[in-house]
This record gives sequence, C-alpha cells and structure tokens, in this order.
Amino acid sequence: MNLIEEIAYKSSEASLYEMLAEEAAELSAAASKYARFLRGEQPVKEGLTKEILLEHVIEEYADVDVSMTVAAAKTEDEFEASFVWGKINHMVMKKIERWHDRLERRRLDD
Repeated sequence: MNLIEEIAYKSSEASLYEMLAEEAAELSAAASKYARFLRGEQPVKEGLTKEILLEHVIEEYADVDVSMTVAAAKTEDEFEASFVWGKINHMVMKKIERWHDRLERRRLDD
C-alpha cells in the first residue's frame, strides 16, 4: 500500500471531501490576494513579496491536488478510480478549449 492509499484507507470519504473543500477555499484566498497584489490593491505585511505570495498560491494548489488525489484513491474499485481521473483529464481539456475559444471570440469582437 502506497502513502496515498494508506491515507485514503485511514480517512472517511466525507472527511476527504471536507479537506478538499477547505484546501480549495485556501487556494481561492491565496490567488485573490496575489491578484490584488499584482494590481497594487493589496497592502501587504512588511517582507511579503510577489515571490512569497506566489509561493502561497503554489502551496495551496498542491494541497488541492493532494486532497483530490487522496479522495479519488478512496474508492476500492480500480476501474472507478481510473474513471474519475479520466473524467478529470477530459474536463481539463474541455475547459482549456472553452477558455481559448472565449479569448478568440473576444479578439474577433475587438
């Protein structure tokens, strides 16, 4: 049993999705803070730099990624776990294409 499987085995499914939600909220907050900093709208504590704020975004993204990985591993059905990752990968590609299409439409409208 690898570390991911061990964590999943020792955790309830509900607790894993609660963790995912909490980490996603922290990612949202870190990304918003970074965006406000980039626009000059975010007063920051002395010593906080662009690099440190970006590091917080990266750390929170990693937490979301780990949480989703463990939650997906919770299933004992290997086919179901593969299905989840297949759906995620498919959804990622659809969202990238949609984002690109929106940018293209905006460019053509300008």
